[in-house]
Amino acid sequence: RDPVRHWPIVLVGLLGKILGPIGTLLAALRGTLPWNFGLINLANDLVWWVPFAAALYYAWRIGSAPTAAEPPLPLAEAIAAAASQRGRTLAQLAAAQPVLVLFLRHVGCTFCREALADVSQIREQLAARGVGLAVVHMSGPASAEQLLARYGLDDVDHFSDPAGRLYRAFELSRGAWWQVLGPQVWLRGLKALVRHGLGAIEGDAFQLPGAFLLHRGQIVAAYRYRTAADRPDYLRLVTGSQA
Repeated sequence: RDPVRHWPIVLVGLLGKILGPIGTLLAALRGTLPWNFGLINLANDLVWWVPFAAALYYAWRIGSAPTAAEPPLPLAEAIAAAASQRGRTLAQLAAAQPVLVLFLRHVGCTFCREALADVSQIREQLAARGVGLAVVHMSGPASAEQLLARYGLDDVDHFSDPAGRLYRAFELSRGAWWQVLGPQVWLRGLKALVRHGLGAIEGDAFQLPGAFLLHRGQIVAAYRYRTAADRPDYLRLVTGSQA
């Protein structure tokens, strides 16, 4: 009912309606299907091209339009205001030790699930270097809890930020269509999808993620994603700043 929020589903539908006629054409050229079988594609596939394309164009126009968001908070104010599910702020966490702060798009994003799997694998190495971990997301606390538990991260402080205040404070931008839907994103997405799956969109699907090493109120190291498909080396981000 909402093509802006569910544009990935609309896109998958359009791809299916495009690949169907292509498959029919190839089969007809090989002689395995009669040419009149293509009449089925007219009623079942081709008629959907225009409405699906129109819905995607509308979602792109809305998603790419500048938002009337409130001005970003200063970093010090933002990290002191937002509280995790345990009632602790990023400022408090980073005062005790350096903290790797992982910003996700939303819990349904397959790349974000991949990112959680990656940081889960280096938890012991982070701890050995005295580095904590925190996760910021745009989803509700309950769905985030379930996903974090799936990757053994249910003990990590996480921050639900559907309004994007922390994202703006850390200067994380919204992506253009090619940054969330370009060919490279699709190729990487197919690989990640097989292993990590895909969930419902919660939050802004155009929001780009990021990773930061935060200590005593200062950003020590930063990686701001250029596309949704980026896969940074989180351990290198940490060790490079500690060298």
